Amino acid sequence: MVAVEKNLAEWSPQAKDYAVFDLQNNEGYLFHISSGAYLKFPIISGRQDYVYNLGRVYWGETPLREWEVKSTHLQPDRWDYGQDGFFLRLYFQNQFTHYGIHTHTAAKTMFKKQNRYQSYGCIIVKEEILELLNQTYLLNNQSLKVVTTDNIAEYP
Repeated sequence: MVAVEKNLAEWSPQAKDYAVFDLQNNEGYLFHISSGAYLKFPIISGRQDYVYNLGRVYWGETPLREWEVKSTHLQPDRWDYGQDGFFLRLYFQNQFTHYGIHTHTAAKTMFKKQNRYQSYGCIIVKEEILELLNQTYLLNNQSLKVVTTDNIAEYP
């Protein structure tokens, strides 16, 4: 099967789609399992430094692992989580984490910067991508497989 890149206008979520976030290049991918087609888009990932967030100090780099989105939330902080505060929660080995996928009020400015290691560990995407990820999550019975990797060549 030959993987074919689709553009945003051509993309429609399908059952069993999954997301891969290439942290080496700060690019995200949605993959159709049925055809190998994919949608590629820019992302912001975790700072490669210590951060202070929610009363905690930790290394801000986004971890490399296999996750699952198992819930969504509306965050009250509309600066860090965008105008709507919509948040796709990432679970690791069926355990709740503080990591997730969301947008940011300053996303336009953030995406213009060459260095896209700017979050406190979460994946930041543009509004239209967040909507596609949510549609995919809903289509898959409120579940979305997510991989964060530094080797995109392993996928699909």
